Amino acid sequence: IDGVASPTSDEITCWVYCTNTANLTNIKLRLYSDTATPKHFTYIFTPGGTGGLNSSSSGVWSKLLIAKAAFTDTGTADWSAIVRIEIEADTTGACTMYFDDWKLEEKSAEKAIATMERTESWVWSNEGSFNTNKDYKVQGNSSIYINFSNDCCYCWPGGLDNIFP
Repeated sequence: IDGVASPTSDEITCWVYCTNTANLTNIKLRLYSDTATPKHFTYIFTPGGTGGLNSSSSGVWSKLLIAKAAFTDTGTADWSAIVRIEIEADTTGACTMYFDDWKLEEKSAEKAIATMERTESWVWSNEGSFNTNKDYKVQGNSSIYINFSNDCCYCWPGGLDNIFP
């Protein structure tokens, strides 16, 4: 983007704060490389769908992320020449949204430090375990939870030797 070559596995990301996702039908993101023709890439985020827009995320920040390959190309747009970003939202009622921190993230450079999956052996000093409730996880099949009280509680995953090359 903006003259920089990147593979289609790289992701367009941004954070969105929606005051009322119950009234939000979708967010359409268009990235134009030519506004006269027009040539643009489009992706439609729907609450609860692919891309990170949680249907129960009213009043909190959600990270939207989608691979460049998932965008629909109209008019043979050019990723290295993006000149305009257009945001459109379809709503059924009042809804204010805030957007922040737009990025192109290099997917190939991503390295998971800990997945929080049951395949890892976690050790808890107090009360903690694996969670599979979809409301309390970002990706994968599980997250971990830790109950904090007045006492200190800590946890660590086993087998994290050499996580940073």
